[in-house]
Amino acid sequence: MTSSRLFRLDFAAVHFGDDGLDASTVTCAADTLFSALCIQALRAAGYQLLDELVAAVTSGSLRFTDLLPYADDVLFAPKPILRVAGDSGADASAAKKAAKRLTFVPVGELDGFLAGRADLDRLALLQERIGVHGLAERAAIHNGKDDAEPYRVGFFRFEPTAGLWCLAQGSGSELDLFAGLLENLSALGGERSSGYGGFSFTVTDGVPPELQTVADSNRPLDAQRWLALTTALPTDPELETALAGATYRLIRRSGFVASATYADSPLRKRDIYKFAAGSLFAHRFDGVVADVGNGVAHPVHSYAKPLFLPLPEVA
Repeated sequence: MTSSRLFRLDFAAVHFGDDGLDASTVTCAADTLFSALCIQALRAAGYQLLDELVAAVTSGSLRFTDLLPYADDVLFAPKPILRVAGDSGADASAAKKAAKRLTFVPVGELDGFLAGRADLDRLALLQERIGVHGLAERAAIHNGKDDAEPYRVGFFRFEPTAGLWCLAQGSGSELDLFAGLLENLSALGGERSSGYGGFSFTVTDGVPPELQTVADSNRPLDAQRWLALTTALPTDPELETALAGATYRLIRRSGFVASATYADSPLRKRDIYKFAAGSLFAHRFDGVVADVGNGVAHPVHSYAKPLFLPLPEVA
């Protein structure tokens, strides 16, 4: 039997992203979280626990969203990738500028936002309650050099009552596995020694009303648009149908293989392009757990199975 749990992760500051040290995103993609859970499973109990985790997500039984922001009791979703309805003229131009200020929209206000009824200035103020971006000065000392080499690290600092949330769906044992691995992660989004990535979390069985309709591709629900809450990728046979009527943004996922048993020296993963969370689809898809390794020693799993939030048609 499938059930849901809502995880709220409380961070002080994080560094997320693949765009260099001097920038950080607010959110954490599900594939990054999954990679961290795989490493933790391997450290804790070897390949047996890792294989259990991989089997759960590959079958589609265990699914989860990206790590998305919350502030106080407000859960935010990625701003849908779609033009907001509205009239032409000066008011419409002002609304368009106000909408550009938003990266996130409260889950409970998505319908109004898409219909052009939302108070965009108020939503911008709500978004500011999540936290602020910053830059920290650091210095690196390299072998053979006497002088420290300065560099900058971009970070995001959360307000005391803000953090990131994640919705996970699966069987009771699968959700216990997910929670146990998450609990034992030393950090996510940086190193504790640098002041980033440390977190605690709380978990709630069930979900608030605004998330009760979140579903994978197999749950029978009616909707005219589906908002992806996970950075995801359809299987090859699903791709054509998924693209029909979709409005989306593609993001490149890359990086190095974090495995001491993969190769003698660090090797890059194969680049893969996925649909960003916030993409809108007319048709749901099951998604994949892709192998982004280079065939050296073992598969390198990249999570891309989505959870969707149903939304009404946009005028």
